[in-house]
Amino acid sequence: MALTVKEEEFSNTLIKNASAFDRLKLGNLKNLKIQKKLQFLYLILFVLITGVFFFFLIGNFYSHRKLYQVIKNTKHTTVGFKIDRPHDKVLSSVLKNKLGTYVKESFKFFKSGYTQKGYLGSENDSIELDDVANLMFYGEGQIGANKQPFMFIFDTGSANLWVPSVNCDSIGCSTKHLYDASASKSYEKDGTKVEISYGSGTVRGYFSKDVLSLGDLSLPYKFIEVTDADDLEPIYSGSEFDGILGLGWKNLAIGAIDPVVVELKKQNKIDNALFTFYLPVHDKHVGYLTIGGIENDFYEGPLTYEKLNHDLYWQIDLDIHFGKYVMQKSNAVIDSGTSTITAPTKFLNNFFKDMNVIKVPFLPLYVTTCDNDDLPTLEFHSKNNKYTLEPEFYMDPLSDIDPALCMLYIL
Repeated sequence: MALTVKEEEFSNTLIKNASAFDRLKLGNLKNLKIQKKLQFLYLILFVLITGVFFFFLIGNFYSHRKLYQVIKNTKHTTVGFKIDRPHDKVLSSVLKNKLGTYVKESFKFFKSGYTQKGYLGSENDSIELDDVANLMFYGEGQIGANKQPFMFIFDTGSANLWVPSVNCDSIGCSTKHLYDASASKSYEKDGTKVEISYGSGTVRGYFSKDVLSLGDLSLPYKFIEVTDADDLEPIYSGSEFDGILGLGWKNLAIGAIDPVVVELKKQNKIDNALFTFYLPVHDKHVGYLTIGGIENDFYEGPLTYEKLNHDLYWQIDLDIHFGKYVMQKSNAVIDSGTSTITAPTKFLNNFFKDMNVIKVPFLPLYVTTCDNDDLPTLEFHSKNNKYTLEPEFYMDPLSDIDPALCMLYIL
């Protein structure tokens, strides 16, 4: 079959479809303009993100530089330390043991109301997690005329100094710096047997005396050579510290030994028998211990003072307000070895009951949604001062589990 196309029909078709070509051309021009606008927006967004990133880097650089200058010029002995936070270890262990889904589903289950409303678990609930311990401030010091190095926990909740001895046969000691009395010319033998107990276990050994060095300070000091640390496992093996330098009071010390800072003052090594902990805002993993005075450049505003009510711990009287729940005249211990606010379980259960907060069964975690508006500002009232803590400072996102969930630094 033959097909014939007339010229006028072809021409008419072009004429009839001319408007379609115009519309197509106009559409392409519009798309091109939109693409250019999007490219311009992407460019602006890129510049903003890059600017914020560099602003953060520059700000961080100047913060570190300013801090370095303060430490360099201070007249007080300053020892840097690393901060090991237990909640970081808990989260690490949760992920290591593949319990992230368990945490999320536990929250959903309790929120659903299928179980008893307000149930927050028991203080006896536990799942065995490796490497979970209290907050630790690790700082370096030396013992002996030959300055044998040790990594200490600076602990205000205890009052003795101890390090592992070369005579220690415990598993944990095999990975630690060990004190060798025979290598130090300043060693003085004592030999009195002693044991000291902590919440996580007991260490045993005997007293010795040698030169302790912290920063540019040094003094002869009586300490414990630990020969048995098995009771501290698995924390001891799984942590970086070698020993503990207690900063509590004399009455808390075994052997009635003066605290290091008091002994430094007695020997006229420092102007004042005091120490401070400085925790930089820009880095939650480092801190600084100053001995003998207060470095004014470490803080802004006036200092506040509280009267101690005990001769063992750094303990003060506080009225504690968690929303409508109040504890009058509570004995509050300020402890460098604790990273959470701890309170009686019954009090916490009442506090969290109507606030969409659950305790994950068998884990030391209180969890809520990060956008929980029910959580109040915590208030701590002393006789002359009031201290406040907003929710953003006692919450932390569970980013690796569920960005919408937050854990609370309250136990």
